[in-house]
Amino acid sequence: MFRRVLWFSIGAGVGVFALAKARSYLQRATPKAVSARVIQTGAGWSASVQEFASSVRAAMAEREAELREAIGLSGAPDDGLSGAPDDGLSGAREDDLSRAPGQPASTGTPRRAADR
Repeated sequence: MFRRVLWFSIGAGVGVFALAKARSYLQRATPKAVSARVIQTGAGWSASVQEFASSVRAAMAEREAELREAIGLSGAPDDGLSGAPDDGLSGAREDDLSRAPGQPASTGTPRRAADR
């Protein structure tokens, strides 16, 4: 008789425990709870990304100042691009860049097949 009461108590305890865990899971899985977690996580990521970007910008500005000092330049760059190399092609059109050396630059007007 004592064994039956013991096993009944153990089974009831396991059942109560499982029911509590299932109820807890279901509360966390409701759309309201999920959306709250997503918003909280997104806010955390947003703050982390903004903090990372600001520290990268600060380090970039510091390094640029060191390099300018090392090569003897003073002040900020005139073009406002801060470190973007001038490849001399910024005003060139794509069709000018794709032509072979020695060919004349295009006039900007489309050519007909008969003109080619």
